[in-house]
Amino acid sequence: MPAAAVQGVGGAADAEELFRTKRIPEIRAAEGATRREISAKEEELRQLVGRSYRDLLDSADSILLIKQSSDSISDNLSRISGSLSSLSPPPEPSPAASAASPSPSAGGRARLYALAARAKYLVDTPEHIWGRLDEGLLLEAAGRYLRAQVVHGRLSRDAAAAARFPLLTHQAQLVEAFRPQIAQRARERLADRRLPVAAHADALAAVAAIDAPSLAPPQALLLFLTSRRAWITQALTGLASDLSSYTSVLCDVARIVRITLGHVGQLFLPALSDMPLFFKTVLEKTPPEQLFGGLPDPDEEARLWKEHMNQLEATMVLLEPDAVAQACTDWLKECCAETFGVIAGGQKLVDAIESGELLGSVQRLVRDALDGRDGLEGSLEQWLKSVFGSEIESPWDQICGLILKDSKDIFEDWMEEAFVRRMKDILHSELDSLGASVNVKESIDSIGANFDPKDAGDFLAYLQKSSKGGSFWFSESKIKKGGVLAHLKPIADENDFHSCLASYFGPEVSRIRNAIDSKCKSILDDLLSFVESHNAAPRLKELVPYLQEKCYRTISGVLKELEAELRKLSALLGTKKEDNDMPAASVIAERALFIGRLLFALRYHSSHVPLILGSPREWVKEAGGAAFARLSSPTPRHSRASFDSSMSFTPRRRTFDSPRSPGMQISDSPRKQTIAAAVSLFGADDRSNPRLDELYKTLQSLCIMAHSVWISWVSTELSHILSYDLNKDDSLSSSTPLRVCLRTHLSL
Repeated sequence: MPAAAVQGVGGAADAEELFRTKRIPEIRAAEGATRREISAKEEELRQLVGRSYRDLLDSADSILLIKQSSDSISDNLSRISGSLSSLSPPPEPSPAASAASPSPSAGGRARLYALAARAKYLVDTPEHIWGRLDEGLLLEAAGRYLRAQVVHGRLSRDAAAAARFPLLTHQAQLVEAFRPQIAQRARERLADRRLPVAAHADALAAVAAIDAPSLAPPQALLLFLTSRRAWITQALTGLASDLSSYTSVLCDVARIVRITLGHVGQLFLPALSDMPLFFKTVLEKTPPEQLFGGLPDPDEEARLWKEHMNQLEATMVLLEPDAVAQACTDWLKECCAETFGVIAGGQKLVDAIESGELLGSVQRLVRDALDGRDGLEGSLEQWLKSVFGSEIESPWDQICGLILKDSKDIFEDWMEEAFVRRMKDILHSELDSLGASVNVKESIDSIGANFDPKDAGDFLAYLQKSSKGGSFWFSESKIKKGGVLAHLKPIADENDFHSCLASYFGPEVSRIRNAIDSKCKSILDDLLSFVESHNAAPRLKELVPYLQEKCYRTISGVLKELEAELRKLSALLGTKKEDNDMPAASVIAERALFIGRLLFALRYHSSHVPLILGSPREWVKEAGGAAFARLSSPTPRHSRASFDSSMSFTPRRRTFDSPRSPGMQISDSPRKQTIAAAVSLFGADDRSNPRLDELYKTLQSLCIMAHSVWISWVSTELSHILSYDLNKDDSLSSSTPLRVCLRTHLSL
């Protein structure tokens, strides 16, 4: 009903028609509906106004700004229109008007047009420079900047130009801001390894053109070398935290060094009749139409530009080869100091290489990177061919001979020095770990740890101990001696003697001796692997004395420890036991005997300690197997006289304890030939090392000292037994002669 009433109200022509056609309740319902609709519309309008109030305020501010901008644009358009009207030819005046006010001359309009064209040249310069920078044409960008400076210099001297074009000074400042941008972009291009040398020449020429005459060719060369130094620094930056990729990074550094020196020659040294690439690029003549295109009568600008180019040409003087060589030498030394020197934390990058074999392998890879053709772009290879007139055999050697002073391979010398120093550190570290690996003091203290105090004074029980496990008795031979064919079984005799030695020494002495020999063998093999890789003779000359001295000091340290322990045991043996912590006399004697056996094993049955301390000529025999074949006698007499020679017994006894590695059984291998040629620098006397003689004397004296402690205790115990038995023998205390003695006397 309300909806029908609303529709009835809407269809009524006026209020009278409504009252004539509708009843009172319907009219009241229509009135209520209309009032409610009016209230809803008023509330909606109120909310709409409230929500849009802030937008209305913002819109008002924007409208004010739009009005101000519109007024400014209108004023600018009016001024432009006025300027264009002044440039357009005036209408033909009437004769009466001509007589009243004469028109401007044609020369004035031409002058104004020339000023406007030059102003437009300055306005177009930023866009032109940005385009050249985006295309990587830095020299063209620098040329446009310099020509804009010439144009601005001419306009700045004209007062009419400043009056006509008030924004000229602001535009000149915009152009001037491109100077550091061009220089910065050029340095960024020099730091980009992906670009060819022509792009680097363009960037270098752009910096030289802008900064001339302050940036002469010597400074340009230093700038180029500095940018290449940044390449090396960038390659080494990631390596400081992760040394595992040292080999690949070092090869990359080697390639950077090689290609940098090659580019120095290509950029700064003439090849036959060709001008160096840097000078050719920076002095390249720009076509006249590209100099000041669009300018009317650019004679003055052309003259000023020609003066600038003459000054630049006077500055760009060819460098002397000695100056280039000196700069490259200094640069290469700095790069080598950074590559092979100390980094943060006192660590060296070469410390990532942990063995001499790896050192030799890395050096071979670096040499391959230097001598290979990888990374040589076509222009550099063609330049080398044009210089030498033939195909390139070794790019690195040819580049060093052409660029560096006295053709000296500085990179190789630094790398060799760093690698030899690292090899010394490896030898030092390995020999220092020898004492910790054998741990003689712990082995000595373990003797008698489980000793039964009840057996402390039982000397007979000590004598009756089993001969196995390091007693002082030899075990019985398992091979029957004698017979007609006994001499035809040398291997059995040899093995029997070996079993006797093993039984005599015991497992702990054998372990320590084998540990020392094994460590010395690995050290010697590692050294020979490094020596044979490159520069064998100089390396041996420097490393042999170092290894021998360090080995002597290491073994001497072990002997000093044994000597101190012996003196301690000797003092304890002569002291009456008053403390429970004091070991029994039998334990003291057993420890002294253990030390004596160890010293005897090191003195007469060590294989690689005397080999290292001997002549390097013996190392060649060891590497090739000749030393093993030199002693083939199976007789066990080497336990005596033959062991007095440091070299005669070494390989022979070596076969008792450790098998020969397969790589050391080829007598005529390239490794043996390489080392054999190097050791020719050393004398032929195999026993000329006084350190070996001194070590043998120390071993022998300490061995005697150790056994003397044991002998002293055994002698004392035996004398006690003898004295006890003598005192128990009644016949010795009888006053009448014995019957046996009487009969013996009568028979005589």
